[in-house]
Amino acid sequence: VAVLNLISLIIERLGDRVIPFANELAIFFQK
Repeated sequence: VAVLNLISLIIERLGDRVIPFANELAIFFQK
């Protein structure tokens, strides 16, 4: 649970930077 809270905090901090990064991860895992 603590890990999820940490991830949520990081996402809130980074904001718009997380979106393109998440898209790259999604593309990477689809290969």
